[in-house]
Amino acid sequence: MSMLHELLRLKEHRENKAEMAVSGCRMALAEAVQQEETARGSLVEYRHWSVEQERGMYAAVCRRVVRARDLEWLREDVLMLRVKERDLEDVLHQREKQRDEADHRLQDAREVHRLASRVKEKFIQLVEVQSEEIRLESERKEDVEMEDLYAVRKEREDWGGGGDD
Repeated sequence: MSMLHELLRLKEHRENKAEMAVSGCRMALAEAVQQEETARGSLVEYRHWSVEQERGMYAAVCRRVVRARDLEWLREDVLMLRVKERDLEDVLHQREKQRDEADHRLQDAREVHRLASRVKEKFIQLVEVQSEEIRLESERKEDVEMEDLYAVRKEREDWGGGGDD
């Protein structure tokens, strides 16, 4: 096997590795998108629930006589709802960042794959050119051999006057 064929095998291997990397990055991106959607859904769901909770707490306070301590507890409960909401927002932002990073890794992997494919295609062209040159050289040698055989035969015929074939 020629050196170009060996190099072509290497380029094909690199292209396959790059293709597998793209596939892995696609799966990682899909997972990151799913986690982002889950985090967004959790935040939306929690916001709806916390609004209802807050309304219920205020309604309960408005229906009865309350002490200052009850108002302080209400304020703390509402604050806890807000803290939980901020935590869920932080999780969502983290998931968005992870999705962005996964998307960038996929773009990078696609670029590596594109370059590996281009290099492989160039080597395929080189191998084809080399194969064509080898074929043409072989045909040329065959033609030269045939011409030599014809010339020898012609000389024999010329010297021998027709000789025995």
